[in-house]
Amino acid sequence: METTVLSTRHLPKAERFDWWREMVAHSSTPTAVASEHRADFLATSEQTWLGDLRLSAVSFPSMRVSRSRTLVRRSDPERYHLVLPSRGGRWFSWERGDALVREDDLLLYDSSHAYEAHSVTRDSRLSCLMIDIPRGRLPLPTAKIDLLLGRPLPARVGTGFLLAQFLTHLARQVGTLEDGDALRLGTATSDLITALLAHHLGLFDEVGADSRERFLLTRVYAFIEEHLGDRGLSPARIAAAHHISVRTLHNVFRREEMSVTEWIKHRRLERCRRDLAEPHLFHRPIHTIAGRWGFAHPQSFSRAFNAAYECTPSDYRATFRPTGRALGVQGDALSAQANSS
Repeated sequence: METTVLSTRHLPKAERFDWWREMVAHSSTPTAVASEHRADFLATSEQTWLGDLRLSAVSFPSMRVSRSRTLVRRSDPERYHLVLPSRGGRWFSWERGDALVREDDLLLYDSSHAYEAHSVTRDSRLSCLMIDIPRGRLPLPTAKIDLLLGRPLPARVGTGFLLAQFLTHLARQVGTLEDGDALRLGTATSDLITALLAHHLGLFDEVGADSRERFLLTRVYAFIEEHLGDRGLSPARIAAAHHISVRTLHNVFRREEMSVTEWIKHRRLERCRRDLAEPHLFHRPIHTIAGRWGFAHPQSFSRAFNAAYECTPSDYRATFRPTGRALGVQGDALSAQANSS
């Protein structure tokens, strides 16, 4: 999937803050920013669209952000914003009160209310993940959701933990995923957010059967991703971990493009393909890479890889190796590294 990177790094230090301030002031949800780090404002935002959801991984110096009622009237895209700080925290103030959002908490707010937030960090930088989602994507009463706005939601246990882990892993893997995965992942993300909010509102029984099934499917996908390297991963183990029957597991995959077994194989091959293209892993034998991702037999891995990508693993790796003199120099370095390890 394609990611858009917005960064001040390429600008002269004296121009960085003004560029960032202008960018956010003219965005679809305009805000005003102020910072003590105007002299060297190094900030980045990596944005990936998942259908009509936007996942952003943002890093910036400590600053104060405000969205006034005037800015709300000027532009209101009617979107919720869910933020997960991974470094530092934020003090969030709005019409209903104040809240301190710590690392690994989740906070929901929206574009229709004025607010102010400032960074609370140990080292003057803050990093966070943010999901922007249209208000209509969440099948819960708006008046009920409003009760959770500006209120920290724990991300260390239960559904909050699952959502936080899903978003963190997704942000790390967007470069390895295909464009066709965007809509599916967007639906999975909105279902997890719905499940989190429904849990805190006591409305889970009001969530439709399709949403509950997709929520289960998202949990299964996350479990598979976490255990790809385990050769014992199987439909029976997955079903047991989620307290369902194997038949139920196969039923929740009935609308998916792949069965649960096919999906495990697909994701293992994708992980192998990624590792084969990594220069720092060129010294690692192919069968070791295959074994790392759950393939017990090198021959069966080679056949599966060839069938999926129409080339052998060694031929695929060769397309990423440097040629000529550079190959000899790097090959010597990798050999020395392998011998010393």
